[in-house]
Amino acid sequence: MNFKAEKTDKTNEMKLEFTIDAKIFEDGIQEVFKKSAKYFNVPGFRKGKAPYNIVERAYGKEIFYEDAFNEVVPKIYNEEIDKNNIEAVSQPKIDIIQMEKGKDLIFTAIVQVKPEVKLGKYEGIEIYGLSKTNILRDIKNIGCIINSYKKCKKIMKEFKPDFVLGFGGYVTYPVILAAHKLGIKTGLHEQNQIPGKSNKMLSKYADVTFTSLEGSNKYFKNKVILSGNPCGEKALNIKPHDKTKLGFSNNKKLIIIVMGSLGSESVNEKMKDLEQDILRIIEG
Repeated sequence: MNFKAEKTDKTNEMKLEFTIDAKIFEDGIQEVFKKSAKYFNVPGFRKGKAPYNIVERAYGKEIFYEDAFNEVVPKIYNEEIDKNNIEAVSQPKIDIIQMEKGKDLIFTAIVQVKPEVKLGKYEGIEIYGLSKTNILRDIKNIGCIINSYKKCKKIMKEFKPDFVLGFGGYVTYPVILAAHKLGIKTGLHEQNQIPGKSNKMLSKYADVTFTSLEGSNKYFKNKVILSGNPCGEKALNIKPHDKTKLGFSNNKKLIIIVMGSLGSESVNEKMKDLEQDILRIIEG
Protein backbone atom coordinates (compact mmCIF):
# COMPACT_ATOMS: atom_id res chain seq x y z
CA MET A 1 0.00 0.00 0.00
CA ASN A 2 1.33 3.43 -0.97
CA PHE A 3 -0.25 6.84 -0.47
CA LYS A 4 0.78 10.31 -1.64
CA ALA A 5 -0.92 13.65 -1.14
CA GLU A 6 -0.14 16.99 -2.74
CA LYS A 7 -1.81 20.34 -3.18
CA THR A 8 -3.08 21.26 -6.63
CA ASP A 9 -2.87 24.74 -8.16
CA LYS A 10 -6.47 25.37 -7.04
CA THR A 11 -7.35 26.85 -3.66
CA ASN A 12 -8.12 24.32 -0.91
CA GLU A 13 -7.80 21.34 -3.25
CA MET A 14 -5.63 18.25 -2.90
CA LYS A 15 -4.71 15.37 -5.15
CA LEU A 16 -4.45 12.02 -3.38
CA GLU A 17 -2.78 9.04 -5.06
CA PHE A 18 -3.42 5.50 -3.84
CA THR A 19 -1.56 2.33 -4.79
CA ILE A 20 -3.29 -0.72 -3.34
CA ASP A 21 -1.55 -4.11 -3.38
CA ALA A 22 -2.70 -6.52 -6.07
CA LYS A 23 -3.47 -9.13 -3.40
CA ILE A 24 -5.94 -6.80 -1.66
CA PHE A 25 -7.69 -6.04 -4.93
CA GLU A 26 -7.80 -9.78 -5.77
CA ASP A 27 -9.35 -10.49 -2.37
CA GLY A 28 -11.95 -7.82 -3.16
CA ILE A 29 -12.78 -9.52 -6.45
CA GLN A 30 -13.26 -12.86 -4.72
CA GLU A 31 -15.43 -11.30 -2.04
CA VAL A 32 -17.64 -9.70 -4.68
CA PHE A 33 -17.87 -13.02 -6.55
CA LYS A 34 -19.05 -14.80 -3.37
CA LYS A 35 -21.78 -12.22 -2.88
CA SER A 36 -22.99 -12.26 -6.49
CA ALA A 37 -22.31 -15.84 -7.66
CA LYS A 38 -25.96 -16.87 -7.17
CA TYR A 39 -27.07 -14.49 -9.92
CA PHE A 40 -24.92 -15.93 -12.72
CA ASN A 41 -26.48 -18.39 -15.16
CA VAL A 42 -23.79 -20.18 -17.18
CA PRO A 43 -24.66 -23.04 -19.63
CA GLY A 44 -23.65 -26.43 -18.23
CA PHE A 45 -23.98 -25.29 -14.60
CA ARG A 46 -26.89 -24.82 -12.29
CA LYS A 47 -27.67 -21.16 -11.66
CA GLY A 48 -25.21 -19.75 -9.14
CA LYS A 49 -22.97 -22.86 -9.18
CA ALA A 50 -20.45 -21.89 -11.87
CA PRO A 51 -16.90 -21.46 -10.47
CA TYR A 52 -15.15 -18.10 -10.65
CA ASN A 53 -12.90 -18.87 -13.65
CA ILE A 54 -15.89 -20.05 -15.71
CA VAL A 55 -17.90 -16.92 -14.87
CA GLU A 56 -14.90 -14.77 -15.72
CA ARG A 57 -14.49 -16.53 -19.07
CA ALA A 58 -18.19 -16.19 -19.88
CA TYR A 59 -18.68 -12.56 -18.87
CA GLY A 60 -15.19 -11.08 -19.23
CA LYS A 61 -12.46 -10.58 -16.64
CA GLU A 62 -13.58 -6.98 -15.94
CA ILE A 63 -17.01 -8.12 -14.74
CA PHE A 64 -16.12 -7.74 -11.05
CA TYR A 65 -13.68 -4.84 -11.23
CA GLU A 66 -16.05 -1.97 -10.42
CA ASP A 67 -17.72 -3.79 -7.54
CA ALA A 68 -14.33 -4.91 -6.20
CA PHE A 69 -13.17 -1.28 -6.31
CA ASN A 70 -16.19 -0.27 -4.23
CA GLU A 71 -15.56 -3.21 -1.88
CA VAL A 72 -11.94 -2.33 -1.19
CA VAL A 73 -11.47 1.41 -1.61
CA PRO A 74 -13.82 3.19 0.86
CA LYS A 75 -12.23 1.70 3.99
CA ILE A 76 -8.68 2.34 2.78
CA TYR A 77 -9.56 5.85 1.60
CA ASN A 78 -11.04 6.82 4.99
CA GLU A 79 -8.16 5.26 6.93
CA GLU A 80 -5.53 7.15 4.92
CA ILE A 81 -7.15 10.59 5.10
CA ASP A 82 -7.66 10.11 8.86
CA LYS A 83 -4.08 8.95 9.36
CA ASN A 84 -2.71 11.90 7.37
CA ASN A 85 -5.03 14.46 9.00
CA ILE A 86 -6.64 15.47 5.72
CA GLU A 87 -9.95 17.21 6.38
CA ALA A 88 -11.85 16.54 3.15
CA VAL A 89 -15.07 18.55 2.76
CA SER A 90 -16.21 17.12 -0.59
CA GLN A 91 -16.76 13.76 -2.20
CA PRO A 92 -13.62 12.62 -4.06
CA LYS A 93 -13.40 12.88 -7.84
CA ILE A 94 -11.89 9.50 -8.76
CA ASP A 95 -9.60 8.85 -11.71
CA ILE A 96 -8.54 5.19 -12.11
CA ILE A 97 -4.99 4.84 -13.43
CA GLN A 98 -4.69 1.04 -13.27
CA MET A 99 -7.29 -1.57 -12.40
CA GLU A 100 -6.48 -5.09 -13.52
CA LYS A 101 -6.39 -8.50 -11.91
CA GLY A 102 -2.87 -9.45 -10.84
CA LYS A 103 -1.67 -5.82 -10.73
CA ASP A 104 -1.71 -3.12 -8.09
CA LEU A 105 -4.82 -0.95 -8.08
CA ILE A 106 -3.79 2.66 -8.71
CA PHE A 107 -6.11 5.66 -8.66
CA THR A 108 -6.16 9.34 -7.78
CA ALA A 109 -8.77 11.33 -5.90
CA ILE A 110 -9.26 15.09 -6.13
CA VAL A 111 -10.90 16.54 -3.01
CA GLN A 112 -11.71 19.92 -1.55
CA VAL A 113 -10.21 20.30 1.90
CA LYS A 114 -10.93 22.49 4.88
CA PRO A 115 -9.33 25.91 4.30
CA GLU A 116 -6.21 26.80 6.23
CA VAL A 117 -7.18 29.82 8.29
CA LYS A 118 -4.48 32.15 9.55
CA LEU A 119 -5.88 34.33 12.29
CA GLY A 120 -4.72 37.88 12.69
CA LYS A 121 -3.96 39.64 15.95
CA TYR A 122 -6.71 39.24 18.53
CA GLU A 123 -8.32 42.52 19.56
CA GLY A 124 -10.54 42.70 22.62
CA ILE A 125 -13.12 45.30 23.58
CA GLU A 126 -14.47 46.25 27.00
CA ILE A 127 -18.25 45.95 27.13
CA TYR A 128 -20.83 44.48 29.49
CA GLY A 129 -24.37 43.20 29.27
CA LEU A 130 -27.08 45.51 30.57
CA SER A 131 -28.18 44.88 34.16
CA LYS A 132 -31.51 45.59 35.83
CA THR A 133 -29.89 45.98 39.24
CA ASN A 134 -26.40 47.41 38.70
CA ILE A 135 -27.20 50.95 37.49
CA LEU A 136 -23.63 52.23 37.94
CA ARG A 137 -22.29 49.52 35.65
CA ASP A 138 -24.93 50.36 33.06
CA ILE A 139 -23.83 54.00 33.08
CA LYS A 140 -20.21 52.91 32.67
CA ASN A 141 -21.28 50.56 29.89
CA ILE A 142 -22.59 53.44 27.78
CA GLY A 143 -19.06 54.78 27.62
CA CYS A 144 -17.74 51.27 26.87
CA ILE A 145 -20.12 50.88 23.93
CA ILE A 146 -19.05 54.23 22.46
CA ASN A 147 -15.35 53.46 22.90
CA SER A 148 -15.77 49.92 21.52
CA TYR A 149 -17.61 51.28 18.47
CA LYS A 150 -14.77 53.72 17.77
CA LYS A 151 -12.14 51.01 18.27
CA CYS A 152 -13.95 48.63 15.91
CA LYS A 153 -14.13 51.30 13.20
CA LYS A 154 -10.40 51.98 13.55
CA ILE A 155 -9.52 48.26 13.32
CA MET A 156 -11.76 47.69 10.30
CA LYS A 157 -10.34 50.67 8.44
CA GLU A 158 -6.88 49.13 8.82
CA PHE A 159 -7.85 45.48 8.28
CA LYS A 160 -10.42 46.12 5.50
CA PRO A 161 -12.56 42.97 5.98
CA ASP A 162 -14.79 41.77 3.13
CA PHE A 163 -17.51 40.57 5.49
CA VAL A 164 -18.21 40.84 9.21
CA LEU A 165 -20.21 38.10 10.93
CA GLY A 166 -21.70 38.40 14.41
CA PHE A 167 -22.98 35.57 16.59
CA GLY A 168 -25.17 37.54 18.97
CA GLY A 169 -24.56 38.78 22.47
CA TYR A 170 -23.82 42.31 23.64
CA VAL A 171 -20.23 42.17 22.35
CA THR A 172 -21.57 41.87 18.79
CA TYR A 173 -23.40 45.20 18.89
CA PRO A 174 -20.53 47.72 18.39
CA VAL A 175 -18.81 45.38 15.92
CA ILE A 176 -21.73 45.04 13.49
CA LEU A 177 -22.69 48.70 13.93
CA ALA A 178 -19.16 49.84 13.04
CA ALA A 179 -19.02 47.58 9.98
CA HIS A 180 -22.39 48.85 8.75
CA LYS A 181 -21.28 52.46 9.18
CA LEU A 182 -18.19 51.77 7.06
CA GLY A 183 -20.25 50.14 4.30
CA ILE A 184 -18.89 46.63 4.95
CA LYS A 185 -21.30 43.76 4.31
CA THR A 186 -22.46 42.15 7.54
CA GLY A 187 -24.25 39.02 8.70
CA LEU A 188 -25.68 37.60 11.90
CA HIS A 189 -25.99 34.01 13.05
CA GLU A 190 -28.78 33.11 15.45
CA GLN A 191 -28.42 29.77 17.25
CA ASN A 192 -31.58 29.93 19.33
CA GLN A 193 -35.29 29.55 18.63
CA ILE A 194 -36.01 32.94 20.19
CA PRO A 195 -33.35 35.51 19.24
CA GLY A 196 -31.55 37.62 21.79
CA LYS A 197 -31.90 41.39 22.01
CA SER A 198 -28.63 42.16 20.20
CA ASN A 199 -29.48 40.17 17.09
CA LYS A 200 -33.01 41.59 16.98
CA MET A 201 -31.70 45.15 17.19
CA LEU A 202 -28.85 44.56 14.74
CA SER A 203 -30.91 42.79 12.07
CA LYS A 204 -31.90 46.12 10.50
CA TYR A 205 -28.21 46.85 9.92
CA ALA A 206 -27.18 43.37 8.74
CA ASP A 207 -27.31 42.28 5.11
CA VAL A 208 -28.27 38.71 6.01
CA THR A 209 -29.19 36.64 9.04
CA PHE A 210 -28.35 32.93 9.26
CA THR A 211 -30.63 30.87 11.51
CA SER A 212 -30.27 27.44 13.11
CA LEU A 213 -34.00 26.83 13.55
CA GLU A 214 -36.79 27.70 11.14
CA GLY A 215 -38.97 29.01 13.95
CA SER A 216 -36.66 31.99 14.52
CA ASN A 217 -36.92 33.24 10.90
CA LYS A 218 -40.06 35.25 11.67
CA TYR A 219 -38.18 37.54 14.07
CA PHE A 220 -35.97 39.00 11.34
CA LYS A 221 -36.99 41.45 8.61
CA ASN A 222 -33.79 41.32 6.57
CA LYS A 223 -32.70 38.49 4.28
CA VAL A 224 -32.82 35.19 6.20
CA ILE A 225 -31.03 31.92 5.35
CA LEU A 226 -31.74 28.75 7.31
CA SER A 227 -28.16 27.49 7.61
CA GLY A 228 -28.46 25.27 10.67
CA ASN A 229 -25.73 25.21 13.28
CA PRO A 230 -22.42 24.89 11.36
CA CYS A 231 -20.87 22.44 13.86
CA GLY A 232 -23.95 20.24 14.30
CA GLU A 233 -23.27 18.00 11.30
CA LYS A 234 -19.94 16.91 12.77
CA ALA A 235 -21.85 14.75 15.21
CA LEU A 236 -22.83 12.46 12.32
CA ASN A 237 -19.20 11.46 11.72
CA ILE A 238 -17.94 11.17 15.30
CA LYS A 239 -16.34 7.81 16.00
CA PRO A 240 -17.44 5.75 19.04
CA HIS A 241 -15.54 6.64 22.20
CA ASP A 242 -14.47 4.36 25.02
CA LYS A 243 -16.58 5.50 27.98
CA THR A 244 -14.09 4.06 30.47
CA LYS A 245 -11.55 6.73 29.43
CA LEU A 246 -14.00 9.31 30.76
CA GLY A 247 -14.55 7.48 34.03
CA PHE A 248 -17.81 5.76 33.07
CA SER A 249 -18.68 2.07 33.01
CA ASN A 250 -19.26 0.22 29.73
CA ASN A 251 -21.80 -1.94 31.55
CA LYS A 252 -24.13 0.94 32.41
CA LYS A 253 -26.25 3.13 30.17
CA LEU A 254 -25.10 6.71 29.76
CA ILE A 255 -27.28 9.74 29.06
CA ILE A 256 -25.61 12.95 27.88
CA ILE A 257 -27.65 16.15 28.19
CA VAL A 258 -26.16 19.19 26.50
CA MET A 259 -27.49 22.71 26.94
CA GLY A 260 -26.00 26.08 26.17
CA SER A 261 -26.08 29.72 27.18
CA LEU A 262 -28.45 30.77 29.97
CA GLY A 263 -30.52 27.60 29.71
CA SER A 264 -27.72 25.36 30.98
CA GLU A 265 -27.96 26.15 34.68
CA SER A 266 -31.75 25.80 34.90
CA VAL A 267 -31.68 22.48 33.02
CA ASN A 268 -28.85 21.19 35.23
CA GLU A 269 -30.90 21.96 38.32
CA LYS A 270 -33.96 20.30 36.81
CA MET A 271 -31.95 17.17 36.01
CA LYS A 272 -30.89 16.94 39.65
CA ASP A 273 -34.55 16.99 40.66
CA LEU A 274 -35.35 14.25 38.14
CA GLU A 275 -32.28 12.10 38.90
CA GLN A 276 -34.15 9.35 40.74
CA ASP A 277 -36.88 9.19 38.09
CA ILE A 278 -34.27 8.88 35.35
CA LEU A 279 -32.45 6.11 37.22
CA ARG A 280 -35.68 4.15 37.56
CA ILE A 281 -36.30 4.45 33.81
CA ILE A 282 -32.74 3.35 32.94
CA GLU A 283 -32.74 0.40 35.33
CA GLY A 284 -36.17 -0.69 34.07
